Amino acid sequence: MKLSQIRYFVTVCQYGNMTRAAEEFHISQPALTKAIQALEEEFGFPLFDRSGKKFRLTAEGKVFREQAEELVDHADRVIRDMRELGNCRGKIHVVTMPNIGVFVVSGPLWQFQQEHPQTPLNVVETTKNSALEALDHETADIAVLISNRISREKYQVLPFFHSQVVYCMGPEHPLAGRKSVVFQDVLPYPMILEKNDSRQPPVIAKQLARRGLTGDIFLCTQQHETAFQMVGGNIGYFVMRELAERQPQLCWADLDEPEASLEIGLVWKKKRRLDSDSGTLVQFIKERYRLPV
Repeated sequence: MKLSQIRYFVTVCQYGNMTRAAEEFHISQPALTKAIQALEEEFGFPLFDRSGKKFRLTAEGKVFREQAEELVDHADRVIRDMRELGNCRGKIHVVTMPNIGVFVVSGPLWQFQQEHPQTPLNVVETTKNSALEALDHETADIAVLISNRISREKYQVLPFFHSQVVYCMGPEHPLAGRKSVVFQDVLPYPMILEKNDSRQPPVIAKQLARRGLTGDIFLCTQQHETAFQMVGGNIGYFVMRELAERQPQLCWADLDEPEASLEIGLVWKKKRRLDSDSGTLVQFIKERYRLPV
């Protein structure tokens, strides 16, 4: 029995879904299934009831889940304690997403560093799934993410800022001067989309697909600077409002769609006790954004 197998099993139980658990660990579903089956062969009994369509634990699986969660929690505590004894002590490891990284790094994290120079930050931009995986494995202390759809059962989430996606365009764009637009308004024009995950389509593309709409996608990129340089003529760019506001030569309109609302929050592993430095960052955000203490 390996610790990785136990982590796989616990994650499958949390999601109730093999596919989602495999995605979290960035392995194939057959590889994950094989790891679970190896546990079952070692124990001599099935952990999951595979007789029906519903995903259920067996009686033995329920007993093992309780023990497995305790083992994972203990292993995580040991790893954290050893890291704090080593070079990681005294530094807060933060992960964030490229599409909000500029706002996060130059905003609240920069302000924290100015006021707490004795507590250095190590900030890394990565995909949302990789950021959550870093929290799970405790290679990161805290994440700053778009937190709308993050599980409150698995993670502690502290929303501290609300924004929205806007449609950014040049002054010569046919929609320039509009205060708001909907997807139907922008479909005739080439669009630039943010791409946070190389394995997943951009969020806007998925939202269009859910509505049965097809957009004229000119460019998908993780680089804001590149995107803003390409905005002109009838090309528009879907981007966070605070980033669009930094482009005085361009104009923008609110995207009047339900999914355009963005909740940005601090995220950390729910069962993890934050160290004093990470707690200082959480307290700073609460005070900076006047959140309940």
